[in-house]
Amino acid sequence: MTKRTKNALISVVVLAVFAGAYFYISSRPQKENNENKSKSYVLSDKDALDISSVDLVSDVGDLKIVRTTDGWAAEGRKNVMFDTTAVDSFTSDFAALSSTDMIENPKDLAQYGLDKPASTATIKFKDGTTNIFYLGNSTSGRDFYYLMKKGDSNVYLINVGVGERFLTKLEDLRIKNFQYTSLENVNYVYVNQYKAGGSVIEITNKEQKSDKDDALESFGLSYLMMKKPYNGRDVNLLNLNEKLLNNLSNFVIKDFVDDDPSPASLTKYGFDKPSLEVKIKDTENDFDVVFGNDKDADSVYFRLNGLPNVFTMEKSAVTPFLNVDPLDLMDRFIALVNIMKVDEINVSTAIKSYNIKLVHETKKSEKTEDATNADEVVTTYFVDGKEVKEASFKKFYQRLVGLTGDAEVDKYVEKTSPVLTTTFKVNNSAEKINVNYYDFNNDFVAADRDGNMQFVVSRFAIDDMLKSLDDLITGKLDEQ
Repeated sequence: MTKRTKNALISVVVLAVFAGAYFYISSRPQKENNENKSKSYVLSDKDALDISSVDLVSDVGDLKIVRTTDGWAAEGRKNVMFDTTAVDSFTSDFAALSSTDMIENPKDLAQYGLDKPASTATIKFKDGTTNIFYLGNSTSGRDFYYLMKKGDSNVYLINVGVGERFLTKLEDLRIKNFQYTSLENVNYVYVNQYKAGGSVIEITNKEQKSDKDDALESFGLSYLMMKKPYNGRDVNLLNLNEKLLNNLSNFVIKDFVDDDPSPASLTKYGFDKPSLEVKIKDTENDFDVVFGNDKDADSVYFRLNGLPNVFTMEKSAVTPFLNVDPLDLMDRFIALVNIMKVDEINVSTAIKSYNIKLVHETKKSEKTEDATNADEVVTTYFVDGKEVKEASFKKFYQRLVGLTGDAEVDKYVEKTSPVLTTTFKVNNSAEKINVNYYDFNNDFVAADRDGNMQFVVSRFAIDDMLKSLDDLITGKLDEQ
């Protein structure tokens, strides 16, 4: 046989093999719905809204919740507040329950943990029907649980997440986080630091907006006003948010201690002598928390909104409210006055006096066919009769109205001769804002605004303000 003949014969044989394989595959009958396609075994096909009760008897504890006209209730327990989202998710998994794998009529249930189930779930529906399920062991890879349904001899595999629903405890369904107010909506804040040396802080909405409020927004202040301990002071919103309101998100229930405490037990928890009370109100919510004794080194007892329940919270969440200084929540400006509201300022020291005038002139805008422009207010500034540049004057004015309290006045101050007096005359009225500064110590002077002395101000800040006024007059401030 020649080499050419031999190669031709091999080619014919190979072609015959491929042709035979193709004929076998194409003529082989196909199994309906491919064997590898997963099946679904429906164990319950109900609506969660039709569940009337769920009763779990499990290795982790018993749980029975019942639907009432007011929502869900825990049988045998009082004053339980449920997390509706958690309950809805919990009941949904029992209402619509299915499996993708089944072990048909096994003889030995022990190998699946179903001879002594880890949980028995009884689900009752409004139509009078009842489903009873038995939870066994998890698979070796902990991806599934074995499950049986009463009246069905087969064993089913269910997803591990669904399986763990059968091991739910009451605490898993309860509210742990509170609904907090937002900075934009808050209208009342109350903090009572009952501890020795603590403060009572009370903040409310202002009843009326004042001329001063026009200047507040650029300094992060608001229309909230402190009533205690510094009555009438504006509140610094940025600090209020940072030091208090932002920390409300840490108010989370750690332990559910007692849902129906006896009056005698309240003393044990420390509510006869609270350690702290926090009240926050906005347009929709009231938030009132009272704290008692420490439970241990890490947690403290508390009660919420007058409810009888006793809970615990991490002490670290409470610390900012125990330690907040009311000085840090308020504006410390001695006399923050909108420059457009001032006609005249008098500044007097023991050796020199200055008279400052602000002349505001309104220039009517030109009207065009397309639009009407706003009138323009032009201000001219004079110090002791001499006109000064606007930019330089505003540098000085920032130092004047920027004088702030550094600390509280904590001792008696003799009101004899002030080291400095500033008087603002509000335009088109007889209103004056008068501030006298008195000797306090070597570093500070005490500021008395209209008879109210609360803060001391750094002598350095006073000297810097007066120097800028002299520099304004000489023109040196123009160069800065």
